[in-house]
Amino acid sequence: SQRGQSAQTLGSGQSGWTHLDGLAAVTALVYNASAKPPSLAAHVRATSFARSARSARLRSKKEKDLNEAETYLNEAGGQWKPPVQHCFSLADEYVECADQTGCGLGDTARAWDYQVCTEISLLVSTDNVTDPFPPYKWGASELATYCQKTWGVTPRPGWAQVSFGGTASDPARGLRSGGSNIVFSNGLLDPWHGGGFLENVSESMPAVILKRGAHHLDLRYSDARDPPGAVQARAREAEMIEQWLQQASKRAEDGGQAR
Repeated sequence: SQRGQSAQTLGSGQSGWTHLDGLAAVTALVYNASAKPPSLAAHVRATSFARSARSARLRSKKEKDLNEAETYLNEAGGQWKPPVQHCFSLADEYVECADQTGCGLGDTARAWDYQVCTEISLLVSTDNVTDPFPPYKWGASELATYCQKTWGVTPRPGWAQVSFGGTASDPARGLRSGGSNIVFSNGLLDPWHGGGFLENVSESMPAVILKRGAHHLDLRYSDARDPPGAVQARAREAEMIEQWLQQASKRAEDGGQAR
C-alpha cells in the first residue's frame, strides 16, 4: 500500500516524518501564498475533506466506506459537513510519491507520479546546512527504487533535454528552433519560478510574470481581490490562445495544417 509507509523508509526515524511534515507545510505555503481568505479557507476545507476521505479508505475496504469517502469529496462545496477529525497522524496519512513535496490524490496525482518517474527527475535531498530541513536523502537511487517498485519504470533524467533540446547555458535553444504557441507563466512567490523561462523565448512563446503570484495562481478561478498581475496575466493568456486558435482555423480553411 502507498499509505502508511514506515518511517524507516523515509529517513532516520522521526526525522524522516519531520522532514516530510516540513515539506508539506512549505508546499502549502507556496500554493497559497497569494490566496485571499476565501480561497485559503476553501483550500483548508478541501484538505480536510480529502483527509477524511483517505481515513475512510484506510479504515475499511468496504463499499460503504468508499462511498462515504466519495461523498466527502463530492459534497465539499455544499452545506453538508463531515465528521470532525481533530488529530491527524502523518504516518497514517502519508501517501508515498516520487515527488517528495507531494502528489495529492486521484488520477491526476497518479499521472504526476508517473511523469516524475519517467520524464522529470525531482531530487529533493536536504542537509540542514543549506536548508531548514532535517538531513534527508532522496537522490537518483531512491527515486529509481520507488519508480521500479511502483510503476516498473526507470527514471530518465535526460529525457527533457533529449526531447526539447537546450543546454545548461542556453535552456531555450531547442524551443527556439522547434517550439511555438506556448505561454511560460511564473509567479515570483513560487520558488519553482527559478527553473522557468522569465523572458520571452519568441513572439509566440511569451513569458508572463506574476510579481505577487504563487504556484499557478493564474490558472485558478478568478476573484475580485486577485492582485492586478493575476488579472492581467489571465487576460494576456486568453488573448494569446484566442489568437493561436484563429490562426489555426485560418490555416485549416486555407488547406494547410494547423501547427
